[in-house]
Amino acid sequence: MNYKIKVSILILTIIFLINLAKGNENNIYPIKADSREKLFLTIYNFNLGLIKEIRNVKIPLGDVILRFEDVPSKIDPTTISVRSLSSPEAFKIKEQKYEFNLLNRENLLKSYLGKEVILISVDPETKKEIRQKAILLSISGGEILKIDNRVVMDFPGRIEFPELPKNLLLAPALKWKVKNNYSGKQKLEISYLTEGLTWKSFYNAVIKENKITDLTALINIENKSGTDFEKARIKLIAGEIQKLRPERVLLEARPAYVSKAFTQEIKEEEFFEYYIYSLPYLIDLHNNETKQFLFFKANKIPIRKKYVVEGQRYYYTRRFNVERKEKINVYLHIENNKENNLGLALPSGIFRVYNEDKDGHLHFIGEDRIKHTPEGEIIKLRIGKAFDISAIRKQTDYRKISKEIHESTFEIKINNLKNKDIEVEIREPVSGEWEVIKSNYPYEKIDIYNLKFIIPVKKKSYSILKYTIRVKY
Repeated sequence: MNYKIKVSILILTIIFLINLAKGNENNIYPIKADSREKLFLTIYNFNLGLIKEIRNVKIPLGDVILRFEDVPSKIDPTTISVRSLSSPEAFKIKEQKYEFNLLNRENLLKSYLGKEVILISVDPETKKEIRQKAILLSISGGEILKIDNRVVMDFPGRIEFPELPKNLLLAPALKWKVKNNYSGKQKLEISYLTEGLTWKSFYNAVIKENKITDLTALINIENKSGTDFEKARIKLIAGEIQKLRPERVLLEARPAYVSKAFTQEIKEEEFFEYYIYSLPYLIDLHNNETKQFLFFKANKIPIRKKYVVEGQRYYYTRRFNVERKEKINVYLHIENNKENNLGLALPSGIFRVYNEDKDGHLHFIGEDRIKHTPEGEIIKLRIGKAFDISAIRKQTDYRKISKEIHESTFEIKINNLKNKDIEVEIREPVSGEWEVIKSNYPYEKIDIYNLKFIIPVKKKSYSILKYTIRVKY
């Protein structure tokens, strides 16, 4: 065999192998959304969702490339798992690839660096379009173009691209190289974590006198993951779950929200150290959409109103000669138990309070954020400041007994301009070792850092708390 024949055979072999490789790459089997049988979403209240779905597909035998479509743009590729439920032993993953080189202005310009583009401008006199070829040299800080032998910046027109680069995608996708030895249809289970899914709870309470006459708890679910979820079974997780900070920064566009309300209540159950709330029906949750659901309704819930003055730790280790006007916070306390028509594990959220006047009109009177509140705990809402109750604090004596020991005497005058008697709770946070030397009202040591007085005040009158405290700090 002469040299020319050998070279020809070698070239033909190389071409054959290249075409074979291209053929394998082009022999991609799509796993489309219409093959989905079941979809499960577990959504956490800190911008995270766990997706699990089952798709029923018939895969060709042998080495196959599967393309999984409808992937969220904020998926965590390190969490992706796929397996065959029909024949686990006959379905083997050889390679996994996440493609996210999406079509946008920056990526399109990058794809044409060093390549020919068409520049379009308008002649100011004839108003006709002028088309000319150019080479895109750089896009750092703006487009730099080469037109004939000239280098141009800030071209006054638009750029046209001859074609869409094949490496740019309209949507992200997953690809798997698999070895399939199962001839029939099989169920593939795919699961992964994605950012862009979250939920929040909201509570709207109408109070009259000393009861909540109507409490409506709502749950908002938000999807900014980059894809739609159709006919999903949704569970919501509440609790403090550890999640490491991601190494990459995700940029997101501001969505346009759609809100829808439903009326069926949500089922609650304990799970590990957290709580699960299950929606009782299948949900369509589209990208850039917010949906609202009823969590529960309740009424005739007793509440206790409390007036609270809250001091500062630095009061006890220095002298100050000015009177201080202290704000009096208004709190509402609600016991979360069945006797009060509650007794649920309440997820954290915003609790808004409305008051009904004698004419039946509602007025917004304040809101607070509640923490996760299990059954049996007290919900404490700080809803604002008292209008017709005031407190004036005055330091009447101060002694520095030693370098570490300080002794202070305080007077706190509570003025009550209401037409009813009240009680005001004074909470004093104290650092170090401390001791109340004397006081004209009883006190309670809540813990090693907090002191509490309960001061009764008659209507249209005032009361004065006087106490001396010694602090070692």
